[in-house]
Amino acid sequence: MLHFPYSDLFFMVHKRFHINRYYVVGGGFLLIFLVVAVRLFYLQVIKHDYYLAQAKEQHYGSIILPAKRGEILLKDPRSNEYYKLATNITLDLLYVDPLWIEDERGVSEKLAPIVYETLCRDKTDVQCNQLVATYIGMATTPDTASSSSTSRTSPVLQDKNALVDAVAKYIYRLISQKEVTRVILKRFYEDTPEAEQLRQKIQSYALEGVTVTKEMISADPTQIRHPDDVAEKLTKDLDFPYDDLVAKLTRRQSRYVPLINKLPPDLSDQVRALNIKGVVLIPEHWRYYPEKTLAASVIGFLDTSGIGQYGIEGKYNAELTGVEGEIQSQNDPFGRQLMIGDNHFKPAHDGSSVVLTIDRVVQAEVEKRLAKAVEDFKANDGDVVIMDPFTGKIIAMAQYPTFDPNKYADVYKTTEIHYDPGKTMTVLKKTGDNTYLTYVNKFGPAVFVNDMVSNVYDPGSIFKPVTVSIGIDSGEITPRTTYYDTGEISVDEYTIHNATQACLGFHDMTHALNYSCNIGMVTIAKKLGKSLFYNYIINYGFGERTDIELDEESKGVVPFYRNWAAANLATIAFGQGISVTPLQMAVAYSALANGGLVLQPHIVQEIISPDGKTDETGVDIVRRVISKETADTMTAMLISSVENGVARKVRLEKYFIAGKTGTSQIAAKNRAGFEEGEGTTIASFAGYAPANNPKFVMIVKINRPRSSQWGESTAAVLFKDISEFLLEYYNIPPDR
Repeated sequence: MLHFPYSDLFFMVHKRFHINRYYVVGGGFLLIFLVVAVRLFYLQVIKHDYYLAQAKEQHYGSIILPAKRGEILLKDPRSNEYYKLATNITLDLLYVDPLWIEDERGVSEKLAPIVYETLCRDKTDVQCNQLVATYIGMATTPDTASSSSTSRTSPVLQDKNALVDAVAKYIYRLISQKEVTRVILKRFYEDTPEAEQLRQKIQSYALEGVTVTKEMISADPTQIRHPDDVAEKLTKDLDFPYDDLVAKLTRRQSRYVPLINKLPPDLSDQVRALNIKGVVLIPEHWRYYPEKTLAASVIGFLDTSGIGQYGIEGKYNAELTGVEGEIQSQNDPFGRQLMIGDNHFKPAHDGSSVVLTIDRVVQAEVEKRLAKAVEDFKANDGDVVIMDPFTGKIIAMAQYPTFDPNKYADVYKTTEIHYDPGKTMTVLKKTGDNTYLTYVNKFGPAVFVNDMVSNVYDPGSIFKPVTVSIGIDSGEITPRTTYYDTGEISVDEYTIHNATQACLGFHDMTHALNYSCNIGMVTIAKKLGKSLFYNYIINYGFGERTDIELDEESKGVVPFYRNWAAANLATIAFGQGISVTPLQMAVAYSALANGGLVLQPHIVQEIISPDGKTDETGVDIVRRVISKETADTMTAMLISSVENGVARKVRLEKYFIAGKTGTSQIAAKNRAGFEEGEGTTIASFAGYAPANNPKFVMIVKINRPRSSQWGESTAAVLFKDISEFLLEYYNIPPDR
């Protein structure tokens, strides 16, 4: 056994402990160094942009120079004069910089009468009272144009002095705050399930300084300690750029307190005359639609954020918007702008203007006649598209009901109705034993959607000329090819019928088209077979977008031929079981009218850049779908359809018209069968005139008519009415 003296043992333990202590101390310093290094990396690299933005916020002041939005124009084909469908008016925004205000109460009392007058000019006493109550009830930027804002307090009628005094107190409260205490992150203009879902989701985060109400999501930067974390949580849900959101949520001095916008020019002059330091007027460009409802479904509108929605406003939002400019200057430690130092000026670049192919006179006349027809035929709604078959230009594109882009929020207005079970209508909710809530315009925001490019339907018998043309062009039939019509035919488990007894017996294909015989079309489809028929349909442009310059265009629905049952082949031949847009039908009939060419349709004629340069749209031939001989033959057959067939109501005394009626059943919701009863068809007419040298192709579609379910008694009547106007308007000599 080995023995160590106590002194040796002490020495060894002491030495070991001494060495370990160095390790502990050294390791501690290393850990501290690593923590500091990681923190510095986080602050200087990862959060570099964030803190740089904060530094700039403190040391630099900036003023955004708004770009002027481009106009939407129509060009008169005769005078070459431009007409404005969408333009801009310039009115001032009144705001206050609190850092420059020394006498908050005095300034408030001087500005209150001007704000009151802006709110109440040309308004009744009741309207004025409600607007003032709404203005005071909001702690955000007031917008006198908004029809959806509601007061949080019940308005009580007061005299002018009391109302002006209330406005003054509100302004005083706003400009007395030296820090930004509220920013709007999201407004809710309609109480939808999606809005409620978003509200609940944001509430579930329980974020500091973020408030959720039924009207809006807002934040108080003074209550937010970590704006970058809050922004990271909200950026996706609110569809808001992260850096912009951080800037909004960062605590800062209040340098911009907007009081009211759209000041009338004389009131702007009154503000200037006051000559108060810190009271500022900034010109703003407001979108204005001088023609009101004219071509509204083509134009679209600007929302409250200044972003284009639907139509041309949506499709060309970037081109129309332009690029904002900025004046940026250094601030002193007290936040005051320095006239010397590192100043920066970036000019604004105005947006381009878009000129449409639409004829203003024709569009207005078509809209007027369409509105009357929908009411006369007791229909739900209707559409008309008119196209030049040789250039692809859209001459008119109208739908009813429509809306006024200046007051687009009016489409959300509702009313109570007594529900009649015998009629088809859309209701929002039940409000009583036999009362329901519905939109005043019957469709609500659905009127924003351009039916002619976005909504598809089974075209019915106006598709039959397409079927016949394919049969002729492929060599499977001629106009004189005969068949025996028994009035019905069984395909799979279905029985297909004709709509008229005139089809019975031995007839040729011209007769089949004249009297819209379904069995004749099925005979052609059987000769063609699935593959050949399908390929021709696709070449006509069905099942693919036309790529017209409008948002949200639908491709339609053309099932792939390998998935067709025998019944699909049969029903598609007479326009059921295939879904198309009215514009696709216009393109197809243009091919019949122009000699067999599928053209790219255009609704934009030219784009004018701010410097005056123009980019004009030309004629774009997509492909040849049928031969000229086939197209000429189809024109002759369609003339016969109007002269001798069920389309006789369209016949004109001085002109030949080539056209075809259509009545299609509306498929049930599950596509298992069709709706039954009154108002369950879509009536249409498609054609062109003068038949042998067409000036226009027109598709008329009337949805759910109740005066008559048939196309020849509804859509054909409107087609004739508009055709008579067009032939006179274009001063076309008679061709009979």
